[in-house]
Amino acid sequence: MLLLSSPFLKFLGLKVHRYKNSIIRWILLFFFIIIPLLYFGRKFFLLIKSHLEEEDLKRRSLILNAENELMQRRIEDYKKGITIEAKARDDLGMIKNGEKIYIIKR
Repeated sequence: MLLLSSPFLKFLGLKVHRYKNSIIRWILLFFFIIIPLLYFGRKFFLLIKSHLEEEDLKRRSLILNAENELMQRRIEDYKKGITIEAKARDDLGMIKNGEKIYIIKR
């Protein structure tokens, strides 16, 4: 700004009208403030967007890990034979009220 100030231009012997000085200031404002704000502002919003996306992916990952653990427990129960007969009888409606189920291992 020092190079474009009125006293400096008068020192060089140049006449500066008030409106030209105003235009020069607006041009400098545009190039040194507004353009970097637009550039870095866009980068800032991209950073915020990626951070929110990361949070969403972490949340979805936690949900999927919990579902995976539940499925692993069910698989282990089915492999051990704990729930196979109970599930089959319940699905087929073969369990009556007050009935006890005995599992006989061979």
